Amino acid sequence: MNGPDTQMTDHEHDVDKLEGDSHDGVAHAGEANGEEAQGVDAPLGDLDDHGSVELGVSPEIAVADSLNRALKQLRDDADQIEQMPLDGARIDAAEKLAEDAAALDEEIGSIARSDES
Repeated sequence: MNGPDTQMTDHEHDVDKLEGDSHDGVAHAGEANGEEAQGVDAPLGDLDDHGSVELGVSPEIAVADSLNRALKQLRDDADQIEQMPLDGARIDAAEKLAEDAAALDEEIGSIARSDES
């Protein structure tokens, strides 16, 4: 049984929910266009030519699918933040969203740089 000392505050619950729902950086093979995943999941950074062949998708499709899902997750998180009351939890959640967006931007830049070489 949870006593008063072990219950999460609304602020902690909102931040925990958003952190649990944040971008996971994982490509889910076959999940493009709303289809269910049909294969193995792989971290976005691990989708080189060899790894993508093992997943059964081309590297470009795997990366594009992963990036599309990551962007959708960021949009969903932004929508959740917009519905939150104007308090510390909303600020913390917005800061977390900004960090997630910056990490995704860096990942996209890294992919673009690796494609150029």
